[in-house]
Amino acid sequence: MRHVLLVQGEESRHARRLRREYFGFLGWQQHDIALWRGLLDEAKQRAETGLRALRPCFFGSDADPRMVQTAKRNAQAAGVAGFFTLDKQDMA
Repeated sequence: MRHVLLVQGEESRHARRLRREYFGFLGWQQHDIALWRGLLDEAKQRAETGLRALRPCFFGSDADPRMVQTAKRNAQAAGVAGFFTLDKQDMA
């Protein structure tokens, strides 16, 4: 699980599930869409600012090449792949 922790540790600068397209509360009758859009825009701006401030400085490895590939896919999905060096290496 090292790869998951590595990506989540970096991603903590962003609102969780920021890229998610639908939330159940969007269908609520009392939902304030203008407020939601404002909060979402603010979170996206913070995420963009955080990514611009980052330097490529995260390194990760695993002895299992499948875990390395999983970590790379997770980093890509999180939009932070350019900030990681992920390699297959023995842990000994």
